[in-house]
Amino acid sequence: GTFQRMVVAPVSPTSVLIGKLISSLALVYLSAVILLVSGVLLFQVNLYWNIPVIILAVFLGALSAIGIGLIISSLAKNEEAANSIAVIISVPLQFFIGAFFPLSIMPEPAQIFGEALPFTKLVNAMQNTMTKNLPFETIIPEILYLTISGLILFLLGTIAYRISLKRL
Repeated sequence: GTFQRMVVAPVSPTSVLIGKLISSLALVYLSAVILLVSGVLLFQVNLYWNIPVIILAVFLGALSAIGIGLIISSLAKNEEAANSIAVIISVPLQFFIGAFFPLSIMPEPAQIFGEALPFTKLVNAMQNTMTKNLPFETIIPEILYLTISGLILFLLGTIAYRISLKRL
């Protein structure tokens, strides 16, 4: 029902999209801060704090995630369906980005797929920056990949969003 309300709202669809982007980014950054601070305070994790790189990497990863979210919400019939689709996609993706076990122990096709995911590049960039203290120059390939994939996924999500609005 969200799309129907947006069509009759006294604001442009672009304004709604920008508002959703800003609110989603705020949630992502808040989650990242809570995760990092709790890791340091509760678990005494030793991290290197290259704040500009962390902010950039999280932003680019969020851009991909928001694009995927726009695509899902544009395809789903309702909020329940969108949530179900998101779970069906996100849980397997966690295996392919190395969240549960190293990507290197997976079969080669799974490794190739996992390496193609922008979230794998985000994990690599964050690990190299925050745990290995590698300089920015070493993560430029990941940042470029995140930038391109983030822009493509966000553009596709925006297109799906606009198409969904026209169907109403």
